[in-house]
Amino acid sequence: MEREVTFKIPSVCTVQRVKQFLDATAPIFGLEDKRIEHVKVVTRFVEKMDIVGVLLIYKFVEYTSKKGCFKSPQMIGNDNFLYELQRFGFWELLDSFFKNLPADFNSLKYQFYNNVFVAPIKLNGISEVEAKNNYIPKIREFYKDTETCHVVFSVLCEIVSNFKEHSQDETDSILVATGDKNKFEVVCADTGIGMISSMATVLRNSPSISISDFDVLEIATRQGVTSKHDTNHMGYGLWLISEFVNLANGELHMYSEGAYYVNQCGKIKKGTCGFWQGTIIYVSLPLNNVSYLQKWQDNLAEQYEDIKINCI
Repeated sequence: MEREVTFKIPSVCTVQRVKQFLDATAPIFGLEDKRIEHVKVVTRFVEKMDIVGVLLIYKFVEYTSKKGCFKSPQMIGNDNFLYELQRFGFWELLDSFFKNLPADFNSLKYQFYNNVFVAPIKLNGISEVEAKNNYIPKIREFYKDTETCHVVFSVLCEIVSNFKEHSQDETDSILVATGDKNKFEVVCADTGIGMISSMATVLRNSPSISISDFDVLEIATRQGVTSKHDTNHMGYGLWLISEFVNLANGELHMYSEGAYYVNQCGKIKKGTCGFWQGTIIYVSLPLNNVSYLQKWQDNLAEQYEDIKINCI
C-alpha cells in the first residue's frame, strides 16, 4: 500500500502568518510532473483567513494542478474554509482545478458587503477597457473623494506594473484588492520568475559583491532600482509604495524564493523563510491622511519628470 501524502494548511492563514504557510507548502516546487498519488490537502483546521491566505491557497492549488504535481488530490475542508473562499470569490475557480475542468475566471468579480469591497483581478490578459469598465469606476464610486482614489490607484498601478514587468509567469498572476473607508489592502502573487532572480543580474553582476536574498528585496524598495533598464519600468514603483507605507504607518510585505522583507509601520524585518517560486507582495495603507500622501507625491512629481510620467 502506497504511503499517503498530506499537506496540512495552517489554522491561521493571514498576512501575519505567511511564513508558516510557506513552510508547509514549499515542497510543491520540487514536484513538477511527478503526479504523486494519494495526496490530501487538509484545510479542515483553518479557522481564520484574510485576502492573503485565500490567494495563497488558490495559488497552491493552481500551481500543483497546472504543473502536474499530484494525481487526483483530495481537499478536506470545513464550512468556515468554504465560506471564506466563497466570500472572496475563489471557490468556483479553485473547485474547477480539483475537478479537472477549464478554469473560469469569470467567477472573479467585484463584490461589496458590510461596507467592504473586494476586487479579485486576473492580471494576465486583462484589457484596459475591462479595467476601466469593471473595476476602476466601482472603486472610485466606493471612495468618492479624489485624494483617496489617487492614492489607491497609485498603489494598484505600481503593483500591477511590477508584476507585469518581472513575472513572465506561465500560471496566472492574481491581484486582490479590498478596503473600507479607513484602510486599503492589496495583495498580488505569482509563481513565475521571482523578484530575487529578476534582480540578480543587476545587483550581482560583480563576483566581489555578496548580497543575501533578503537584502535584494530591501534594495528593490530603493529609489531608481530596477532590473528592466530597457523598458518603461523606471524603478520608482516599490520605492513609492514603501514611502507611502512609511508616511501612513502602513505595511509592506514581500516574499520571494525563500526570503522575506516586511516593513510594518516603519519597522523592518527581513530574513529567510519557506521557498515560494515567484513573488508575493502585500500592502496595507491607512486612509486617514490621504491628502498628505497626495501632496507629497505631487511635490515629488514636480522634482522628477519621470515620476510625473509614472503618476499620470
